[in-house]
Amino acid sequence: MEAKKALNEIAQIVDVEVEKILKEESRISNDISPIIKELLTTFPVVSFGGKRLRAAFVYYSYIMHGGKNKGEINKVGGAIELLHSYLLAHDDVMDRSDMRHSKPTINRYYEVYSKMQGFRRPEAVHFGDSMAVNAGDILCHIGLDVITNSKFESHKKLKALSKINCEFKDTGYGQVIDVYGSVLKTVREDYVMQVHYFKTGKYTYETPLHVGAILAGANDKQLAALTRYSIPGGIAFQIQDDILGMFGNEKKIGKRADSDLREGKKTLLIVKALEKATPAQKKRIEECLGNQEINYDDLEDIRKIMIDTGSLEYSKDVARKLVLKAKRALKDTEDLNWNKKGLDFLEAIADYMITREY
Repeated sequence: MEAKKALNEIAQIVDVEVEKILKEESRISNDISPIIKELLTTFPVVSFGGKRLRAAFVYYSYIMHGGKNKGEINKVGGAIELLHSYLLAHDDVMDRSDMRHSKPTINRYYEVYSKMQGFRRPEAVHFGDSMAVNAGDILCHIGLDVITNSKFESHKKLKALSKINCEFKDTGYGQVIDVYGSVLKTVREDYVMQVHYFKTGKYTYETPLHVGAILAGANDKQLAALTRYSIPGGIAFQIQDDILGMFGNEKKIGKRADSDLREGKKTLLIVKALEKATPAQKKRIEECLGNQEINYDDLEDIRKIMIDTGSLEYSKDVARKLVLKAKRALKDTEDLNWNKKGLDFLEAIADYMITREY
């Protein structure tokens, strides 16, 4: 199976579902106030343009465990993407992001609007952040409502929603650790991996895979096998994401290539570069990390340091090893009665996630 093609096919279906959900919410809510109507127009910034990986995991895991109601599971996939949009809206506030999917983030949209009304910068930033937090909260409950009202059996929906709620809690823990890392003087590799475990291994991979499986009626043994695949696969995905964040094409990734540096994000790339850097190289990294005023030349200097210290190659090697571990978890699973189409997708996506360009 070609992973990119499979993702694109799911993305087209899920985009339609997301659009339907948001149109219905618009129909219900537009009469409340023109302010609400305008807010709803910003939702596509975080709700459209992504890879739809989480929806694809929901769909293929459902199929892999014998699920038959493709129409209904795609609605759930759309809901999962809206739940992801909720986290993105909040994430953009914490990261002080300007762009999402090549468009101004919700927080930045309202910051600019506020400035046009004559507000000074601190008040304008606060207004933009407040609106983005509210947008995220609304998106969260739209998504949960869709899953709650889906046509799956009640006990399956309850189990799936319980999984989602538990994982949102764990994602919050991971985000706390991630944000806190920006003020620590020293962060080691195990710290970075703990963040990836909660924010990507469990959230991006395990949760949607479990949700799809649960709605198909999977048993505990099958769910445990999915977890053995999810954690290394998800961590590898995030390492590649961080590599693309530094070395990727801005037009393809949809955000500035210096975003992680400006945020002071201590990725594996940064951590290993600092460990291996000369005093001069370390000083240069520290000058740029968390500096909102860096320019393209600064970015190029940090890229070169990451290459020269071996940090880039080290990060790639860690990701490759984790992908192999994830794929090994899919072997010897005949007793799990997994559908071959779903299994093929998991194998293909493991490799694609560390070779992709966006």
